[in-house]
Amino acid sequence: MTVAWVIGAGGMLGSAVCRALAHTPTQLFESAVRINWSSEIESTRQLQANASEFAAMVQSRGSKWQIYWVAGLGTMGSTRAEMAREAGQLKTLLAAIDQQLPLVDRSGCLLLASSAGAIYAGSHVELITEATATAPTTEYARGKLDHERQLQEFAGRRPDVAVAIARISTVYGPRPLAGKRQGLIAEMAYRVIRNEPIHIYVPLDTIRDYIAVDDAADALVALMGSLSGKSGVLMKIIASEQSTTISEITAIFKKTAHRMPRIVTSGCELTSLYRHRIQFRSIVSEAGAFRPRTPLVVGIAQVMASARLELARAGAAQSVTTAAGKVAQRVDSKG
Repeated sequence: MTVAWVIGAGGMLGSAVCRALAHTPTQLFESAVRINWSSEIESTRQLQANASEFAAMVQSRGSKWQIYWVAGLGTMGSTRAEMAREAGQLKTLLAAIDQQLPLVDRSGCLLLASSAGAIYAGSHVELITEATATAPTTEYARGKLDHERQLQEFAGRRPDVAVAIARISTVYGPRPLAGKRQGLIAEMAYRVIRNEPIHIYVPLDTIRDYIAVDDAADALVALMGSLSGKSGVLMKIIASEQSTTISEITAIFKKTAHRMPRIVTSGCELTSLYRHRIQFRSIVSEAGAFRPRTPLVVGIAQVMASARLELARAGAAQSVTTAAGKVAQRVDSKG
């Protein structure tokens, strides 16, 4: 039996990893405390407490362990200070692992979700593979590379722990109802449903590799499974390996929603940091072959359905609140 801890389980990718793990013999650890990522002091205390709780569960089950780090609030616009805070949070986790005897005495696996689009953003290579030199252009990308370095150093001093670094292309998918919208496709879905303008800050023929979140999660779980009985660091690009322009995405939304998206193109301070064309292909075979199962047209339809559901529930909740307010006003008016 293996016990797995998904750090960042409340996010889009983290929740998808939890769904993928539910179809495996792995037992999922659910921490009692939700991490407050915006507070360095609170997150440090919470990570340490959760690591202790996780170690106790590993010990009681006599199990191997897995930890997925799919957490963080960073974006392409994040500052150096914000990425330094995330680096400190990862450092706290690694130190906590070293301090828990059940995690020291048993073999384990640790996976870091990194960003292929960010760390290769300045590359001029036509087809990017794991052999391509990194080319960060933002503090976010440099922060991600610092996270990777921490994992590599950790693996160097802990030969009993196998480490996977997953450089993931552009992930999209439905968000939990309480979650914030993330990425171009999710934002377009909400704007199309509301018939609102969609601001695009790069040319419409910009090419990206979009991978459905459940496909990415399945790949992460498979990658972690390939580490069993091994040591050292395995780095792999996780991507659909299919190129799509923003114009093609717009056409899919038009077909799905039966409405032409209202696109407004303009520039911003980050426009020059985005490459016009990014294509990925993994040449790492140790983790086995990966083929995404979700066509983009199906994935966009799923995002649209999720967005409609969230907006409908939000509207219903607002109606209840408004009705309750009117009742209260009538009661007050009657004294």
